[in-house]
Amino acid sequence: MTAILSATGPIFILIALGYALFRSGVLPKEGVRLLGTLVLTIALPALIFSALSRRNFADILNPTYLVVFAAGTLGTALIVFLVAKYVMRQPLTTASIMALGSASANSGFVGYPIAALVLGSPAVVALALCMLVENFLTIPILLMLAETGSNPERKPLDALKASLLSVIRNPLIIAIAAGAVASLVQLRLPGPIEKSVDMLAAASAPLALLSIGGALANLSVSRRISGLALVVFGKLVLHPGLIVLLLMLAPGLDPSLKKAMVIFAAAPMMTIYPLLGARFGLGQQSASELLVATTLSFFTLSVIIALV
Repeated sequence: MTAILSATGPIFILIALGYALFRSGVLPKEGVRLLGTLVLTIALPALIFSALSRRNFADILNPTYLVVFAAGTLGTALIVFLVAKYVMRQPLTTASIMALGSASANSGFVGYPIAALVLGSPAVVALALCMLVENFLTIPILLMLAETGSNPERKPLDALKASLLSVIRNPLIIAIAAGAVASLVQLRLPGPIEKSVDMLAAASAPLALLSIGGALANLSVSRRISGLALVVFGKLVLHPGLIVLLLMLAPGLDPSLKKAMVIFAAAPMMTIYPLLGARFGLGQQSASELLVATTLSFFTLSVIIALV
């Protein structure tokens, strides 16, 4: 139990610290967005490039990991979508956003710090592979469905194209591509530049966790939430559970990567989930789901780390 708490404890202590700093006004609310932008555009890309560029290219290119994670993630999205749409009778847009909340993990801000503490260096490779699935499959597909539901006149392929174009410009995806190329050609940065990149990489995890705390400080739970239990259950239980089942069919995958995949799947939904929901009038609902899922993930992640 002590070992488990040593992995999850520091993560949620830093989240709580960020919450307290922003909630008390010690740090201004406007700083949450700036801090998150710093992590997403500089610190996390530096971490990904630094780690991938130093690994063998064969370790980075892992089709088995991609297939299993994609199947588990899209399977989770499909189950939640069908339940929301046909059992709960939710509109297409609402069902799509609920599926997005259940299937898109907070890989960079929560999953990676925990996986790094538990597993070490393999966590970065797992992070890059998870982000490829989320950014090229999960998010574009579900946002395409949400756009189709809110604007039936817009062609689904146009919405998908717009989502994919934004993905290509994502600094995290650029860092993955650059790191893979550097690994392939065995490129090493000059000493001073490499050290600067390493310093930025080292700052990514604590800054990310503080920014999550700040984001949560600005959220509140609405009393009228339809489907909150479904989304939270889908994210914290169904997603990692389905991944575990699929991993039984992939015995050749490295054990460390298996554990990392389950940890990433068990992370709460991404911090920008309420912003995506707000585009379709579901900001309060999405914010409530994020707040509840992040709070409960302290317990569910601890259980999952103990089991894997």
